[in-house]
Amino acid sequence: MGWGYKLLNEAVSFARENDFSRVVLDSMSQYTDASRLYKRYGFTDTDRYNDNIYADVFMQMILR
Repeated sequence: MGWGYKLLNEAVSFARENDFSRVVLDSMSQYTDASRLYKRYGFTDTDRYNDNIYADVFMQMILR
């Protein structure tokens, strides 16, 4: 159904419309489908930016 893509697209569109400079996300490496979606969408790996003990994947998309 593409719900993951639709939700991601909505979130990034909101960030662009509201002049955010970047979007960040954290996830877990076991969620390979999600990581693949984020990379296809244009997210890149970044350094850890929070203390979420469950996350081991940190990504960002620079918007401007």
